[in-house]
Amino acid sequence: MLDEYASCDIYVDSDDHDLVRRSLSSTLGIKGETRLKVGAVEISIAHNDYETGGEGFLDWWTVIECSATHDAAPKSVVSSVQAVLDALRGSRIRALPSCYFEDELDF
Repeated sequence: MLDEYASCDIYVDSDDHDLVRRSLSSTLGIKGETRLKVGAVEISIAHNDYETGGEGFLDWWTVIECSATHDAAPKSVVSSVQAVLDALRGSRIRALPSCYFEDELDF
C-alpha cells in the first residue's frame, strides 16, 4: 500500500457522535463501539480537537479517522472511504474528506 492511501480524515457537520455511529451502523451494517471496520479501513469517530465553532469544515465538531488495514490495495481504500461518505450523505449528514486521494472521491 502506498503511504498516501494510509489514512483519510472525514470532517462531519454533527455534534452527535452517537447519531453518526448509528447512521453508519444501520446503513453499512457494521457494529462496534469505538473502532468500526468498513471494507479496507478501520474508522474511529471522535471529537475534532481543532474545532473552533467556525464556519469552515475543518471547524466541524466531529471527525471520522479512517486508517487503511494492513496491505490494503489503494483502490479498496478509496472504495471503503467512499462507502462511508455515501452512508453519511444518505443520512443527510454533511461530510467532507481531507486526504491525499480526495480527488478520487465523489463528495
